[in-house]
Amino acid sequence: MSLYSWKLSTPISNFEVAMDDTYQEVNDPAITVKFELEPNEKFPAQTKVLAWTTTPWTIPANMALAVRNDIDYILVENNSEQFIVAKNRAESVFKGK
Repeated sequence: MSLYSWKLSTPISNFEVAMDDTYQEVNDPAITVKFELEPNEKFPAQTKVLAWTTTPWTIPANMALAVRNDIDYILVENNSEQFIVAKNRAESVFKGK
């Protein structure tokens, strides 16, 4: 059963019902995961792609990574490892390293 606005002749969404200042800030779990690439001509052994996710429980089922052609990616060396990361996120990811 949902609430109904007789004036507007439409159901009222949960969002509209919750407009009574009960909004709360919550912290969602987020992690950065290293995915190791198969060695190839372009990337030597030990090259990893860093992926950020707010759904860490899905990691065991991941079979592929998606990348976007409108994002610039760079290769970063850190502690003798090589990482592929989005260029505009590199400073934040490796801050303090």
